Amino acid sequence: MDAIFHRRSIRKYVNEAVSDEKIHKILLAGMSAPNAFATYEWNFLVIKSAEGKKKMLEAQPWAKSSENADTLILVCGDSSKEKNEMLLVQNCSAAMENMLIEATYLDLGSLWLGVYGSDEIVRDIRKAYNVPKHLIPIGVVVIGQTVQDRKPHDQFYKDQVHVESFKK
Repeated sequence: MDAIFHRRSIRKYVNEAVSDEKIHKILLAGMSAPNAFATYEWNFLVIKSAEGKKKMLEAQPWAKSSENADTLILVCGDSSKEKNEMLLVQNCSAAMENMLIEATYLDLGSLWLGVYGSDEIVRDIRKAYNVPKHLIPIGVVVIGQTVQDRKPHDQFYKDQVHVESFKK
């Protein structure tokens, strides 16, 4: 549970490699996420090259913070496996959250970059990485060695917890 409470969005990285073994564990964590109807529609594009990262910087306006990260993982959902796009987004989001938590557990920094929800970003990502039409870009998990030491903070908001019904 520590990794859940210590996970923070990291936006500064040192230019150091992350081992293939750690990337594999992060991908495995994503594939271990809950998945409605067991469609397992997620697809992962691992991006490590300077050229590949440059494409992301051009396609996603907030990717600048990932500039020195070692690895970007584009998470896409396969609409041929899951026809309900809302479930597809939820399934891929669950996978991404698992990946972020595993990165924290492995003492790596990580960041969720949004893609889905912006037609322009989805279009630019599709073009940059030759994403097939049946795959829907959902988000990017940024992974790297961090220079930031962000302390965990208490995010329990009592006023947002309701019991049995919402009060009028």
